[in-house]
Amino acid sequence: MTAKPSRPLSGGTDPNPGFSVGIMGSFERIRAVFTSPAANHRLVIRQMIAATLALLLAYSVGVSGGMVTVIGVLFMPSIPHSIFLACSRLVFSVVGCGMGWILGMQFGETPLVLITLLATNALIFYYLMAKGLPVFIMILMGLMPIGFAWLVISGKSSVVAQEILIELLCGVFAMEVVSLLWPDRALDKLRANVGGAMCRFSHEYQQMFDDTGSKSVIRPKHWRASTNTAFNTSMLFARSEVGSHDRELNRLVSIVDQIRHVLPWPDILYLFLSGGKYDKWATELSTERSDLHRCIQTTTLELGTAINQRGTAVSLDAARESMDRLEAASGDWVKRNRDTLDLEQISIFYARCDLGHEMNNRFERINSTLIERFRQRGASLKNIPPTVFSNVKKGFDSAAALFSVKATLSVFISFLIGLIYLDWSGCIILILLSGFLAPLSFGGLTVTFIDRIVGLIIAAFVALMCIMLLLPDIDDVGVFLLLLCFVTYPFWLLATNPLTAGLGLSALMASFYILTSPFAPSASLAPVETRVIAVGGATLVSYLVFLLFMPVTALQIVTVRIDELLNSIARIAAFYPSRDAEAVTNEDDLRVLAHESVRALANFDQLVHDLRSELSPHGRYARIRAELLNEFSVLVPLIVNCVNVGIRIPSTETSQFIELRLAMKHAVTDFFGDLSDYSSGPRAGSFSLEPGLLKCIEAHEKLGDHLEREGYADRAIVGDDQDARVALIYHAYHRIIIRRLRVIRRLMVIRLEESRRVRPQKVARTA
Repeated sequence: MTAKPSRPLSGGTDPNPGFSVGIMGSFERIRAVFTSPAANHRLVIRQMIAATLALLLAYSVGVSGGMVTVIGVLFMPSIPHSIFLACSRLVFSVVGCGMGWILGMQFGETPLVLITLLATNALIFYYLMAKGLPVFIMILMGLMPIGFAWLVISGKSSVVAQEILIELLCGVFAMEVVSLLWPDRALDKLRANVGGAMCRFSHEYQQMFDDTGSKSVIRPKHWRASTNTAFNTSMLFARSEVGSHDRELNRLVSIVDQIRHVLPWPDILYLFLSGGKYDKWATELSTERSDLHRCIQTTTLELGTAINQRGTAVSLDAARESMDRLEAASGDWVKRNRDTLDLEQISIFYARCDLGHEMNNRFERINSTLIERFRQRGASLKNIPPTVFSNVKKGFDSAAALFSVKATLSVFISFLIGLIYLDWSGCIILILLSGFLAPLSFGGLTVTFIDRIVGLIIAAFVALMCIMLLLPDIDDVGVFLLLLCFVTYPFWLLATNPLTAGLGLSALMASFYILTSPFAPSASLAPVETRVIAVGGATLVSYLVFLLFMPVTALQIVTVRIDELLNSIARIAAFYPSRDAEAVTNEDDLRVLAHESVRALANFDQLVHDLRSELSPHGRYARIRAELLNEFSVLVPLIVNCVNVGIRIPSTETSQFIELRLAMKHAVTDFFGDLSDYSSGPRAGSFSLEPGLLKCIEAHEKLGDHLEREGYADRAIVGDDQDARVALIYHAYHRIIIRRLRVIRRLMVIRLEESRRVRPQKVARTA
């Protein structure tokens, strides 16, 4: 239910909250889910139908159903579906089970050889899963051989093995049938997420710039990047559904790349206003500004609607014309007020207009993507730069190897328990669940463990009440299945919400295992203890292995993601256009670098989103992560815009200007390197970031002094010199960037202090 797509992404936690706090947090999250108006009842009903169909199929062919039957159904929301994948999962179910039976029969008398073969097989397939291959198929191939080999060693007959195989096939078949008849396509979700984000942006933008409330202050919504991580998950699922070269998918991926720059745009514009207050320029040009904001609001709404409805391009003429009018009016206003303005103010006014042009450029790229109007050199959709889909790494992946070792170790601890207690009927479920839980053990491990234990206890209590009070009076399978739907509905609701996914999943596993294996309505409590111990034991084994064996901490994961992001931003900041190349070539090179930054930002975004879902977001360390994410979400478009402006600076500028510009660029790039070194590595926290920041400020001031001496402001205003205007805009962007670097420096220092102050809790996932 909570499995991540394609590979178990990394995660981390805040300091260990303690078991008592964790238990209270579990019940707080349960209350929040049950009282939330955004419950996904459609998904719950879809899951329940699949589970009911799986059990009905199992009972109709004469097997007991139970936990093995519904295992496939529990994975439904987290695995993509297609005819090819459906057939593959059915085939690999048989292959995995058959492989285990054959190995057990051939090497049952030589346990050392058998264990070596099974461990090697599990290591390989868990590693491939962590590298990005289909989750469910890799688990089947890595886990089912171990379970069926144990059946051979424990002396179970082939009839028992056949029954378990049929149970598994019933669950997988029901999952595929419901998924194909009631499709929940990731491509449709991605389209809805993209179009919905644009429509929400339009609505919030209208509220933000509605001057009826206040004529002096804008009211930014402070867009939170981690609310849009649905892009990442949907894109990963869609790739498995339709392939990475699907034309519609690639168009949506290209649009997402642009949207990552569009969504934080109001916050960026807010930075160019002093405290968000309208100055004289903004007040006197309110008519032109209002026209532009109205056009942007309308355009984003039309683009969002076109994306949702698979429409074609929309008209951008109104947005362009309103921007041209604002720019012309701004130029006239600056001329009239030249005597009262200094260079910093003039450059900021010009930069505001450039922001409007950049917004229109993003709209044009989204529009051209809708109608597939790519430049001749980029006409093929396959030429889109590497996307967030590039999660299957080439070469050896140490993080994936570590995960495969942990997952395999979890299974074999359960396997050894099964070898000690050969007559214990719960061993097969203990072995299977410990393997299935491995890729689901992510985020805050202690919190996840507490959630699963709480879910197990609640489900066991409910199941006992059903066995004692209701089941003795039920002798019809249909009535029993209706009762099961009624009893498990709250657990499905919890399992489909990220806040309580682990708790709901554990409750569902316990409910189905206790109540449905086998279907024999009676008041007997004899099997309950065995089944509760099996589910709880599998949870405990996975928890202990991932907690104690080569643990990965939240600080390590967050540090890795921040370091990747800082390095990608530094590469953009260091980009210098080639004077020998065409402008289009420089823009394409910058576009690739920008896409890499968007990808790194998406990874950090996903991490922050995971931690917000799995832990309380109210701690100071959690707030720092969220603030860093928002600062980086604003900084990436700012850096890209600044470099875009730099491409337009003519090569005919004086050597002194070029020297000062390069000094400015090198200072900013070096500071990003300092931030990376300060965050991680042998120099982490061992030096001050102040000298690097002062170097940026000094370089910016020197460039400003040069622009002042050479009369760039007068050239731009009186002489209408576009080159001088571009230089002023470049200067203004760096001024805002340095302000954001001040904030990021402060957050990085606080984050390092917090990480040293607290003991980081261990986590289960790999980096």
